[in-house]
Amino acid sequence: MIDKFLGERRGKARSDSGWLGLMAALSVVMIVADMAVDLLLPTDKLWMNIIRTILVLISSYPFFCFGYCVAMRQHDANVQKYAETGVDYVDYRLRYSPTMRMRQSAVFGAILAVLAIITSYSAIYTFVGGVVVASLIGIAGYCRYTEDEKTLRDYDVPDPRDVMDDLDRADRELDKAARDEIRKEEISRRKNAILGSDGDEDGDALDEEDYDDVDSEEDEAPHRMTFSEYAESMEGKNWSQRLK
Repeated sequence: MIDKFLGERRGKARSDSGWLGLMAALSVVMIVADMAVDLLLPTDKLWMNIIRTILVLISSYPFFCFGYCVAMRQHDANVQKYAETGVDYVDYRLRYSPTMRMRQSAVFGAILAVLAIITSYSAIYTFVGGVVVASLIGIAGYCRYTEDEKTLRDYDVPDPRDVMDDLDRADRELDKAARDEIRKEEISRRKNAILGSDGDEDGDALDEEDYDDVDSEEDEAPHRMTFSEYAESMEGKNWSQRLK
């Protein structure tokens, strides 16, 4: 159903030159109506919330058609530009696998949810609601499977883009691990070099100081005579001389 809807809008955007202007005018009208409702009517009534819901659904149609028409015209311009250079243009949606597109859409959906929450009951609440619904339609069109992707899914064959993405991620992790290992080795080498040189200098300094201390102690300490030296020095002396 989404393929049929997008196909009709795509045909309108390419065949009807006034379609873009019409959707732009309707978008402006709906923006004014949405803001007027939020400013003038109460927000605590059930009937008012029903009116807001209806306006959100109505607003989402011109919002989406206008954005989709602009995207299609930009796509055609890119195809023509690349054709002039002899290079085939790859559609943005086809550059990513369904899994990748869903991941991207999850992030964008979270942003839309936050936007809807922070604008609650403000003057642009209904307008933002229309933008959110239009964006959800765009997400559904962006994430839809192509025929080739459906075939891969039915036969449980991994998408080549997912395989390449896994290989790229593994390469990045290996590169990071290798860089971390090299960094650790370099830090260890520098640390050992610094500690080793400091240790040698300290050791040399301590050795020289020890030698100096030993020499000074040998110079200052009195000489102690051995018993044989004392006996030789006392030979030929009487007791009175020996006591001196």
